[in-house]
Amino acid sequence: MDREAAGITLIALTLCTVSWFFERYVAAISFIVALAVLFGYRGLLLKPRDAKLTVARKLPHVGGGLIVSGLLLAGWRWLAIGLTSAATFGYLYLILNHSSNRGSGVLSNLALQFGLIMENGGKPVYLSSTFYAFSALALLLLLYYPKPAIGGILTLTVSDTVAAVVGLHGKVKIPRLGKTVEGSAAMFVSSALILMAIGVPFYIAGIVALCATIIEMLPLPVDDNFLIPLIVGILLEALII
Repeated sequence: MDREAAGITLIALTLCTVSWFFERYVAAISFIVALAVLFGYRGLLLKPRDAKLTVARKLPHVGGGLIVSGLLLAGWRWLAIGLTSAATFGYLYLILNHSSNRGSGVLSNLALQFGLIMENGGKPVYLSSTFYAFSALALLLLLYYPKPAIGGILTLTVSDTVAAVVGLHGKVKIPRLGKTVEGSAAMFVSSALILMAIGVPFYIAGIVALCATIIEMLPLPVDDNFLIPLIVGILLEALII
């Protein structure tokens, strides 16, 4: 096992063990660390626009969302928090390792292939959207459980990915928004279906899916990777009695 893999494995095991006893504290610390990285590494963080990387960089999000949601459904909230926190600290570890010119391990190479780390003029740049997502998921796991958290996580990781993939092939552009009708429709339909699949009544699922679609569609000042899961979680908590 190379240095990077060993380091991140140790981080994951430590955080999962601590989460067994102090899950809320671990979630809170993960949220704070993600926000701190967003501010501390602002000069090195970006939101890539390269369409060729869209599918690749979304695949880890889908896999992570399904794993965390499955753990919540199984009642293993502590492990969901531990793995989410491990992903936050693990990505920070990759940033620090890569920035110090030691990023030649297996995980750094995978991150480069998936567009989670990119080179710009010989300098590494990283995804701000990744830490927005990590901070939102940590906050969701801290505040809501289980249906609002699961709904928020899956809407971000699965529905947003479906919208991005469909949108790449969309033909009908929405004026001034840079989105396609096909991508937004895919976001709405997939969100509604996912929410109904976890037991949300169809009319509530439709309302929440519409709100998530509008957030994804509009050029808001706050990253949609942060807003989508939180708004979905808040709406589900408020509407499901």
